[in-house]
Amino acid sequence: MAARTARGDAGFSLPEMMISMGIMMVVLAGTFAAMNTAMTAEQTAANLTTLNGHLRASMDLVVRDFLQVGQGLPVGRVIGIPNGPGSVRITRPGPAASGTCAGVTPFLPDPTLSAVTVGPDLGPAINGQCTDVITTLAHDGVFDGVNVTSIAANGRSLTVYPYGPDDTTGTPDDVLISDAPDALGDNVRVGDFLEITKGATSVLVAVTAVAGQTITFAPGDTLGINQFDAGLTMLGTMNQLRATAPVDDPAPIVAPGGVIQRGKSTVSRIRMITYWVNTTTDPTSPRLLRQINGNAPNAVAFELEAFRITYDLADGVINPVGARMIAADLAGGGACGVSPCSPNQIRKANVVLAIRSARRMAQAGYQHNTLFTQVAMRNLSFVDNYP
Repeated sequence: MAARTARGDAGFSLPEMMISMGIMMVVLAGTFAAMNTAMTAEQTAANLTTLNGHLRASMDLVVRDFLQVGQGLPVGRVIGIPNGPGSVRITRPGPAASGTCAGVTPFLPDPTLSAVTVGPDLGPAINGQCTDVITTLAHDGVFDGVNVTSIAANGRSLTVYPYGPDDTTGTPDDVLISDAPDALGDNVRVGDFLEITKGATSVLVAVTAVAGQTITFAPGDTLGINQFDAGLTMLGTMNQLRATAPVDDPAPIVAPGGVIQRGKSTVSRIRMITYWVNTTTDPTSPRLLRQINGNAPNAVAFELEAFRITYDLADGVINPVGARMIAADLAGGGACGVSPCSPNQIRKANVVLAIRSARRMAQAGYQHNTLFTQVAMRNLSFVDNYP
């Protein structure tokens, strides 16, 4: 019987090995492709979530400010400003001219400043289209209707009565404008804007100093609001307001029965809010700025792609919808027909805000989103309907 030949160790041949490696590479390629797709989808979703969150937060802030436009302002929702001989136009916050976009100019030399100052196409261009600017006024609702004890003879300072309506010391409604801590949020600070009202007269001033209960508004403020003359030829100033009633009674006066009689003059804090677009800090990342009074602006939206506003008006005739308030509208022959449109007729703002994602995805590129909203400026909706 012949001897059986011994076999070597069993294993894969070279062709079998190559085939198995090829199959493994196909499986791994599919796995990696699926993982890459999943990671890209996750990053895209995260970018889109962040984008939408930023867009919504920015629009919510705009809506909140617009809802309060005109709050607490006098009849007509306007405030007196310096005008006439010797006056200088007040600086308006906002961007300078950029390319074909005009940029802001000082407020008009009118007797009053309206609750809304429009600015179509004044801001720098994004994607070839100029952006808008808007400036609004409203009482802040905290330091509001405070009685004035006296106004200085030169009209450059006043003293406010320190107590609230109950006319007692140490109660929560006391108006102590320089106490620490500022528990009620009613402290007055340098840079605040105030409206002083006496009868039908109102004046806008800028705070330059605070000492105890005395507020000073000397010339030289950021926007040039504080202006004075001795001859009272310059109207809309503290000199003119003081001349209407030189002496303010100590205020408030408690009449029999505990009824509070207000003094001749009252003072309220004003928020002047301006929204405008900045492309100079980082041209690749336009940002929407929110500026209060003449203070440094804060960015409230980045990667901006559009900021456009139109307005619905109540003129008693046409009641235009979606007016841009361009020069033709304000001059007559535009959205309001033969009559000129007026910012005092604004009742609603229609806002378009668009941004893109901060990150650019390799395959999907940038994500984009746009919000459109209509804001009824409720404090302007029923102006002067009742005596």
